[in-house]
Parts: sequence; structure tokens; C-alpha cells
Amino acid sequence: MLIKQQKGFTLIESIITIIIIGIVASTVSLIIGNYLENYDATSRRTKMQTSAQLAIERISREVRNALPNSVCIPDDAGTNCIPTTPATPITRTKVAFIKIIDAGYYQDTSGDYPDNTSHRVLPVSPAAASDQFDIVSGTDLRVQVDDHVAVYNINNSSIYTGNNLSKVTSVTPMNIDGVAGDDIIRLEINSKSFPLHSPQRRVHIIESNTTIFYLDGTDLKLGKSANFENVAFNPTVPASSYLLLQNVTNLSFNFDSGGPQRAGLLHIDLTVEDQGEQIHIIHEAHVYNVP
Repeated sequence: MLIKQQKGFTLIESIITIIIIGIVASTVSLIIGNYLENYDATSRRTKMQTSAQLAIERISREVRNALPNSVCIPDDAGTNCIPTTPATPITRTKVAFIKIIDAGYYQDTSGDYPDNTSHRVLPVSPAAASDQFDIVSGTDLRVQVDDHVAVYNINNSSIYTGNNLSKVTSVTPMNIDGVAGDDIIRLEINSKSFPLHSPQRRVHIIESNTTIFYLDGTDLKLGKSANFENVAFNPTVPASSYLLLQNVTNLSFNFDSGGPQRAGLLHIDLTVEDQGEQIHIIHEAHVYNVP
């Protein structure tokens, strides 16, 4: 009987095969590992870039709705605004301002409406203080009780000390011509005589708190202060706030107030870092400056 020889791998061939497989596996693992690491780094940078850009856009959008001349960079004590045109630029990790809700035109002449109702004129110095005036630009104005009104705000010291603002206590739409539909809004306010007329007879409806962007450790946050009427400026960190961005290693604000014919500029310098990846953004937000 013939015995059939069986062929197999020798020990040396098996060792060589294992070594080759190991080399190939290591190479493939290294390639895949580098790819995954690069993908992770790219994703992290993209996420940081997107998050930082969204935070910057949020600040820009909010500050564009700021009451003219209400943007404030707090001093070291946090109780006063740094002059907005210092000889040497000053930067801080906090910026505060008051947001506009709406704007309209106020009654500035005495007389009667067609239904013989008397005008309620905005009280402006040297006229005596009054607690009523009329909005004559229609009844679609967004205003409600506890909002504030501001007239011709030309500096932030006036608005934060309550010099040219007053709280709304009552809102009454009125029909003055006998035709269906209301025509004007009569506002009742805390008795006030405003210091200056607006050349355009414009009145701003503003929020009853201060909007604050600030750095809390490595978190960029948005908060709202308490009621500010007739109190010194004090943008303390609010009890409740919204987280906008994490891993912030540097944040600075600097404000150039511009002028009546030139928009102000809020300079924002922001750095975000995560696992060795860093994003640095410098941005300028235009601030409407005509009161």
C-alpha cells in the first residue's frame, strides 16, 4: 500500500508568516490610528470654530440692539464705566449694555386731538415733571408695564443713574379721531422731566435690566442684571445666566464709542482651547450710536 506524503508549513515558515502578518497589521493599525486621530482633531477644531463663531455672532447680534451710548466696559471695581475713548485702550472680560425693545415718536406740542382730548406732551426740562405722555407713531409699539422709556441718551452715565429714563406703569391705546381703531398710545410713567429733547422726537422702549456678557472661569456666559432704575451702575454677575461657550482661555472686550455720526465698535478678542487645539478669533461688532 502506498503511503501518501502530507505537506505542511515548517516552523520557520510559520514564524515568518506571523512576522509578516504582524508587520502588515501594525502598518494598517498605524494608518487607521493616524486617520482617526486626524479626523478627531479636525472634528474638534471644527466644533470649537463653530461654537466660538456662534458665541461671537450672539454677542454681535445682541449688542446691535443696544440702546445708543449704553455700552459699558466696567472698571476694576465694577461700579463705573471706563471712559469709552481712553488714551490707552483698556480691555476687560465683561461688557454690559441695555437692549432696545422698540422705538416710536412722542407728542411734543400742546393742543387737542380731533376728539378734543388734550395732548399729553413728553415732559422735558425745564418743564415740570409729569407722569404721562403720548406715543403718536401708531399702536403697534411693543411696550408693556415695567418696561422703561429713554429719550436722547447721549452718554452711559445718564442712563445708568436713571437721569433720562423712567419706568412704564400703564399702557393705554386710544382712539382720537372717531374712526374705528386706536390711533395713539398714552403711557403712564414714574413722574419725570427728561433732560433733553430728541431732535427726531424719538423715544426708545428698553428692557428693565442690563445685558451682560462675561467670563466665569473658562465659561463665556450671558446674564441679565436686576432692575437698574435710579441706581449706580453695578453690573454684578447675575444669579442666573446662560452658558454660551466653554474652554475659553482668553476673552477681552474693548469699546470705541465712535460719535453721533459714526458707529461705535466693540472689539472682541476670544481664544478657545481643547486638548491642545486652539482657536483664536478677533472680531469687531458695530454698535448703532445715534440716539
